[in-house]
Amino acid sequence: MNYCQGLTGAGVTALVKNCPLLEEIHLKGTAIDEAAVIAIGENLRGNIQHVELQGCDSNEITDAAISGLALHACNLTRLNVIGMHL
Repeated sequence: MNYCQGLTGAGVTALVKNCPLLEEIHLKGTAIDEAAVIAIGENLRGNIQHVELQGCDSNEITDAAISGLALHACNLTRLNVIGMHL
């Protein structure tokens, strides 16, 4: 879903709630929010391995959201936040 301009945080939250077996999610250059990042960690806990957030609007995503993602996603091996000012 990289660079999908119509993608919202609510859309990502709905996706991860309904597809709990996702292992990767690519959201490069989207306008998702903090709640979506937290929802990724909470709903994809043991499955998510790769989260791509490069170029997302860092005004909408805080350090706390990234920390929450890392805390919940116990099998996370790759997290890309290049270009974000956290």
